[in-house]
Amino acid sequence: MKQQFWPLITLLLTATLKSSRSQVFSVGQCPTTLTSTSTELLTFTNLVGTWREIARTPFTERHSWTCVTYTVAVVVGGTSYSLTITGKNKLTLTTMTNTGTITVGGTPASMTGMAATAAEATTYLIFSVNNGITTQTLNYYIRYVDNADPTVMILYACENVLFGYKEYVLILAKDTLTGTALQTAYSYAGYPKGSLSFNFKQDCY
Repeated sequence: MKQQFWPLITLLLTATLKSSRSQVFSVGQCPTTLTSTSTELLTFTNLVGTWREIARTPFTERHSWTCVTYTVAVVVGGTSYSLTITGKNKLTLTTMTNTGTITVGGTPASMTGMAATAAEATTYLIFSVNNGITTQTLNYYIRYVDNADPTVMILYACENVLFGYKEYVLILAKDTLTGTALQTAYSYAGYPKGSLSFNFKQDCY
């Protein structure tokens, strides 16, 4: 009787792994407690603008994109923002666009500071993005902000799925990120460079 279930189990495992390929997939569950980096330097004011996707963990959404940017605009200051993600298809160089929103979640700091104290480190950013077919919603926590340059930040999200969980990391910068600043960002991302995708290369500038 038990053997009858193996084809179903195999099918479910195959489907899970297939949907998670090009993703950072692990067996288990997401961490139950996540916090954002406590800093006064990343404010709701300078969250607004255009960020370059310097590197990210591979994931199915936008896997064929390059030269990706995230443009954030105010809807309600300190509460909600519009998000436009733009890039180019790697093969055709056609311009691609996804739109969505960013909503401030957790225990937000004041409108002038995102996670100014440890008590406010539960602040996170809810990215809700429509890819033309479905809408994906993820809670991104602020893993790192460059204290010398708050125009660099690393965001982390985790999603529980069947048999495990998927992790998402974004390294975003408003300016060109090279040299020591780039190496520092890698170290805080928490993943080897070999497990990251680099889609904003020299020809994107």
